[in-house]
Amino acid sequence: MTFRAEYQQNAGECIRWAAKANTEEERQAFLEMADAWTVVAFEDPLVIERALPLASATSAPNGLREL
Repeated sequence: MTFRAEYQQNAGECIRWAAKANTEEERQAFLEMADAWTVVAFEDPLVIERALPLASATSAPNGLREL
């Protein structure tokens, strides 16, 4: 699977989670994540590859759970 296809799939999952959200705040957060995945899906793959080590070194903000 290409980066682009994987990121588009992640955006779709976020949209599905938004539909099942318990609160408006959760729903909005999932929609914002879907938007971010969609933007990244169309970025230059080299930029994404360079950013991956940085992303894996950070932790999720408080209040977010593993999915």
